[in-house]
Amino acid sequence: MTPLLEFDRVSKWFRDTVAVGDMSFALTPGVTGLLGHNGAGKSTAIRLATGLARPDEGTVRINGLDPRRSGVARAAIGLVPDGDGLWPGLTARGLVEACARLRGVSDARGAAAAALATVDLTDVAERDVKGFSQGMRQRVKIAQALVHRPQVLILDEPLNGLDPQQRETVIALLHHLGTEGVATLFSSHVLGEVERVADNVLVLVNGRLV
Repeated sequence: MTPLLEFDRVSKWFRDTVAVGDMSFALTPGVTGLLGHNGAGKSTAIRLATGLARPDEGTVRINGLDPRRSGVARAAIGLVPDGDGLWPGLTARGLVEACARLRGVSDARGAAAAALATVDLTDVAERDVKGFSQGMRQRVKIAQALVHRPQVLILDEPLNGLDPQQRETVIALLHHLGTEGVATLFSSHVLGEVERVADNVLVLVNGRLV
């Protein structure tokens, strides 16, 4: 089976600082945790995985393709970034539907409704996101990442701001996606979170897998 996401001896540095060093792993369907302290290189690894950064050495592949050069590879990725970046002035439905249209989803409205239902936001779908709590905003980010039904889902600290019930819902969702063939990479600096969420764990220390 071709890995859905693969790093082959990937390195990335900024001047004299090694952000990621000689990293190799391969993901198939299921949930994999990327565990490391703040500054360990998790965010750089995520940028490399999504094609937002270029490796200085090694190769990154999504379904065997380079995400920096292949639109097909990029279309297979759903990203939940650590930062907010939601557009004020749009409702939750409008924002997720806009993301669906940008992704080329044919039934953008239907896909947005389904994604919002998946994260339990249907009842507030017509509200402006600028008035949302942190937990609600986090769930909108997850909805936009899922709206085009990606094969590879990458989440950077996705449980921040969620209450205990919402955390359980998101964790169950990630495991369900794994049974549907989605490879999920879940980044966190909290060991307990990774233990609860991930089937497999990659431990990152100072830019290197240990």
